[in-house]
Amino acid sequence: MTINEHIQLFKRGFLTVPAVRLTEDNWPVVFEWADSKPFFSPAPADGEPMPITGLTVFEPTGRNKASWGDWIYRTPAGDFRTYPDAQFRELFQPVDGKEGGSW
Repeated sequence: MTINEHIQLFKRGFLTVPAVRLTEDNWPVVFEWADSKPFFSPAPADGEPMPITGLTVFEPTGRNKASWGDWIYRTPAGDFRTYPDAQFRELFQPVDGKEGGSW
């Protein structure tokens, strides 16, 4: 089930959570949804602007970087968590039973 074009519902046992896979295309939407901050790589030597390489997500245990391809989900308590793609796919299934979105 899709909440919007980016955020979908996933389940793990009895738990159902909204989640999104972070990409270079959807990061502005995820940035707002997850109340996160851009993560910048060091600036190139020639003075070019610092490239955004992911988001800093504020989890209950502290800050965590979500890189392109990682998943961000919101817990029932309202906290955000991050998972690498392979680990998320192993633990969660789309609610509608179909692969959708970026997955």
